[in-house]
Amino acid sequence: MLSGDPELAGHFSQMFDELFIDTHHRVSGAEAIEILRSQRIELLIVDVDNVSGLVEVAQSLRAGPNGDAIIIAVGSEPEAKKTASALGNVYFIDRPQVRWQIRNLLRTLYGRLLHNSKTYFRLNIELPVSIRRASGTVMQCKTINLSQRGLAVRTISSLEVGERVDILFAIPNANLLVSAEGTIVWDDKRGKTGISFECKSSSVRARLSDWLSDHFFMRLEGGESAQ
Repeated sequence: MLSGDPELAGHFSQMFDELFIDTHHRVSGAEAIEILRSQRIELLIVDVDNVSGLVEVAQSLRAGPNGDAIIIAVGSEPEAKKTASALGNVYFIDRPQVRWQIRNLLRTLYGRLLHNSKTYFRLNIELPVSIRRASGTVMQCKTINLSQRGLAVRTISSLEVGERVDILFAIPNANLLVSAEGTIVWDDKRGKTGISFECKSSSVRARLSDWLSDHFFMRLEGGESAQ
């Protein structure tokens, strides 16, 4: 939520709490851009009446990994809709906002938010993983987190962005061995590396997706994590 209006932020926060959705509230565009660059988000709420730099915020949103995030704009007529149109395809709520209007919109969008969250869900878990480089060198690492098509690992040496590797790891208590082809997407040069991957077997990919889905809904319901 990007707004300088405490009442508006309070309305949305209450609705999000009812839907078990985590929120961040910021009052400046610069603060919002910092989050958009470093975290995955599903929904951005912008108060076009009380916040400046919204075009820059929208550009940062669309240019980064959050390009498919939903935007809700709140504002007063007539200039607000004109300002909101610069943000691209948005849902608009007129001010003074009506609580049922906010509630109905969020419930309408909830299915889409849930689907996106599940797709990009990363499970924080430490698993042994073997990484074989093109040279044949094998590195024994530990995962930091795991998603359907990516993982972050702790490494003993740096890897090159764009480098292709083979990955092998086992899912605990599931009799599932994952063999995949990976690509290095980032390396912080301090022992942490991000890898995107594609399972070599479609059946293994489906079972991994089901296993992660189980943990996604466990977290959603307040259950225990796998770690």
